[in-house]
Amino acid sequence: MGENPPQNRRENRVPSLIYSFAQLEAFTAVAEHGSLAKAALKLGKDRTTLRDLIDFLEDGLGYALFLREGRSLHLTPEGEQLQRQAHLLMRQVKAFEAFAKDVPKSAAQEISLVYDPFTPRTLLQALIAAMAQRNTRLSLINASRDEAESLLASGQADLGICQARHRSVGDAMEWRALGAIEMDFYASKALFPGAEHPLSLLELSLTPQVIMHPDSDEPVARRLQISGHTIFTNELEMLRALLEQGCGWGFLPTHMHAEQWKNVNTLRTEVGSQGISQTMVTIWKPGNDRRTLIDETLGLLPELWRGVGG
Repeated sequence: MGENPPQNRRENRVPSLIYSFAQLEAFTAVAEHGSLAKAALKLGKDRTTLRDLIDFLEDGLGYALFLREGRSLHLTPEGEQLQRQAHLLMRQVKAFEAFAKDVPKSAAQEISLVYDPFTPRTLLQALIAAMAQRNTRLSLINASRDEAESLLASGQADLGICQARHRSVGDAMEWRALGAIEMDFYASKALFPGAEHPLSLLELSLTPQVIMHPDSDEPVARRLQISGHTIFTNELEMLRALLEQGCGWGFLPTHMHAEQWKNVNTLRTEVGSQGISQTMVTIWKPGNDRRTLIDETLGLLPELWRGVGG
């Protein structure tokens, strides 16, 4: 025999079952209580309404769900099988309802912050605490200034805290000064043995320097890189290990407290350390969809900076 024509195939399809939440609610309530009166009382609905809902559900299914004995209703074998599934579905619906009602109260805003390695960790920790109090999810990314601007431009980050480059950022970014971090020279005691006099820039330039910015970040490199021999890391614990092992010296923010690391001292240099500082700025992309949240965060940062002695 040949295939059925297309119109016959369409006619032979089983029609989809159409039912409502109200019908399932009525069915499970009557199944639980065994009568329309008790179910109607629990749901706060009229008995006639519940009866009509169940009648419509039975019509759609094509089989009876209850056997009626006077005022009592007992599940048919088909009804018993369906009742178990309906009960599970109703639990999921109730969970959804509870979740949906709490969304306005519990919905959290979110913002992504990109920060460079010189950003004080105490500032970041204070910001995390402030955002948690405001029920705002805060994601944090450690990156160089070049990487930060790329992440902001692509929308992968909303706000950045970076070292200032002392040049125009054009129309691509907006910026605001945050504060200054003091800088000093640090090295293992074994790196410059017997150095009783202040070290010259020449001596520093001939000894490996541990830096926390990539070579491609040229404006930062010009200000912070003295030695022609460099070792790079942007991770604080690796920086500490490199200095403690005497692999190189570092020109670092004083807030890192490198002088407290094992065998690491503050270096005396001919340039001294008075007045040596780096300006930190916040940067963001104009037109960001989270501008309101960005503005709120920008309003928080100066106070947090003062609070942690940035």
